[in-house]
Amino acid sequence: MKKIGNFLSFSATDAKKKRGYFYTLDAIIAVIILVIGIMIITGFYFYAPDKEKSDAITTDVTSILSDVYISDICEETGSTCTCHYYPSLENPDVCRFLDPNYNLMDVMGLLYFKNRRNDINNTLTEIFVASGIKPANYDMQILLTDGPDTHQLFPLIEQ
Repeated sequence: MKKIGNFLSFSATDAKKKRGYFYTLDAIIAVIILVIGIMIITGFYFYAPDKEKSDAITTDVTSILSDVYISDICEETGSTCTCHYYPSLENPDVCRFLDPNYNLMDVMGLLYFKNRRNDINNTLTEIFVASGIKPANYDMQILLTDGPDTHQLFPLIEQ
């Protein structure tokens, strides 16, 4: 650096050092932006639900509701029920509605008709969530369609 009159002048090497500092700072910021962009893109990709797995879970849930009969999961029906893995079905208020020839879908419809929505929620939670059929990172809704009206059976939403 040379003093010329009242002005300071910088040598060429000082200017190159400053320019190099700004280029380095610019490169660091660009790398940070690229890393954040890659993290955002891969984050969306890794947490996207697998379509095949979603279809398989949907098929499993529908099959269970339509193909599993009360006689398959409960030993006795009537005034007292013995349903070893599903204590919500052993509730005397629910048990009296059960017929061994009903499938689970029939039972859910009957409980809905009898305004026993908590029992529906408890039973479906035992069947699908507690047993691990529905993975923890998946959401599931079961809807009852009655003409133009749709009612959510699971998970229970108070109305």
